[in-house]
Amino acid sequence: MRQIERHFPGIYVEPPTLKHLQLQQAQQRQQFDLVTKPALKKIGDMQRRLELMSEVVQKDLVHAKCLQEYKKKKFYEQCVRKTLHSKRLADARAHRYFHEYEIQQKLKLQQARTQEEQIFIKAVEGRLRSQNEELRCTQRCANEKLQSQISKQLEVMECWYPLLWY
Repeated sequence: MRQIERHFPGIYVEPPTLKHLQLQQAQQRQQFDLVTKPALKKIGDMQRRLELMSEVVQKDLVHAKCLQEYKKKKFYEQCVRKTLHSKRLADARAHRYFHEYEIQQKLKLQQARTQEEQIFIKAVEGRLRSQNEELRCTQRCANEKLQSQISKQLEVMECWYPLLWY
C-alpha cells in the first residue's frame, strides 16, 4: 500500500477496498512465502551442492596436478636413468676399445721385439759362423804353416843328418 501511495500521491482508497487490498497482499505474501521457502531451500541445497562440486573439482584439479607432476618426475627419472645407462655403456665400450687397443699395441711391440731379437740372433749366429769359419781357416793356415815348418825342419835335418835316418 505504501508503494501505491508513493507512486500515486493524493489517491483516495476507501477503507473496505484498502482492507481487501491488504488481505490480498497478505495472501500473496503467504503464497510467496510458501513458494519461496522451498525455492530458497532448493537454492540453498543447490548452493551447497555447487560448493561441494567446486570442492570436488578443486580436489580433482589438485589431484590432476599432482599426478601430472608425478608423471613428469617419473619421466625425468627414466630419462636420467636411460642417460646414465647409455653413458655407462659408452664408457664400457670406450674402456673395452682402449683395452683391446692396448693389447694390440703390446702384441705389436712384442712382435717387433721378437723380430728384432730374431734379427739380432741371426746377426749373432752369422757373425759366429763367420768367426768359426775364420777360426777354421786360421787353424788350417796354422796347421799348414806348422806342417810346412815341420817338413822344412825335416828337410833341413835330412840334409844335416842323412845317416841317422837309415
